[in-house]
Amino acid sequence: MPLVPLDTLEQTALAVLRRAGHPEADARTILDVLMYAQLRGNNQGIVKLIGAGLPFNADARPISIVRPSDLSALIDGGGHNAMVVMKVAVDSALEIARARGYAIVGTRGTNTSTGAIGYYAGRIASAGLIGLVFSGSGEYVAMHGAYQPLFGTNPLAFGVPTGGAPLVFDMATSAIARYGLVEAQTAGRSIPPDVAYDAAGQPTDDPTAALAGAIRAFGGYKGAAVGSSVGWPAAS
Repeated sequence: MPLVPLDTLEQTALAVLRRAGHPEADARTILDVLMYAQLRGNNQGIVKLIGAGLPFNADARPISIVRPSDLSALIDGGGHNAMVVMKVAVDSALEIARARGYAIVGTRGTNTSTGAIGYYAGRIASAGLIGLVFSGSGEYVAMHGAYQPLFGTNPLAFGVPTGGAPLVFDMATSAIARYGLVEAQTAGRSIPPDVAYDAAGQPTDDPTAALAGAIRAFGGYKGAAVGSSVGWPAAS
């Protein structure tokens, strides 16, 4: 596998985001999230720029905070990239929590994946607060004992401040994240034989067949119960 200097990777990814139409500040926000994942071997990194990539939505409306309260807020993304919207959400959560002790902030109206949600939990923990982050997704995962894609990979993450670097936990509630399949397909490699089904419901180690089929939930019926409750119903 060829090695690419870190600066070259960053500048190339930034150029792709600029070419996709993102304003400079937004492009750098997205790049920061992608590189966080890339440098940790997380499959939510630069692979997201493959294929259609992350184009800017020319019809996007301004991001707005709706339903504000002393303890909560709902962020309307207006069709913007979810990583840009999540920056506003985390900033809002930190502002409320510093004033009130805790905060609950949700988002809607985004047009992409949020990327590695551990990034946001880590930001909160780095500010000295405990962060819990949950996300829904499209219907890619089968219920235990079935092979029809029914609910999302629905990741969850938490961040806890420590005396040094924050403790961050981030996982998809599926046997593999969808972008794990995309990454394997792009690299031309197989996936573990026990993480996905093809369209006929047969276990497969072919990521292309898995993308046409369904991902397994992690941990049998218990993991399926956790995954289906984190982001049910499936949401973008």
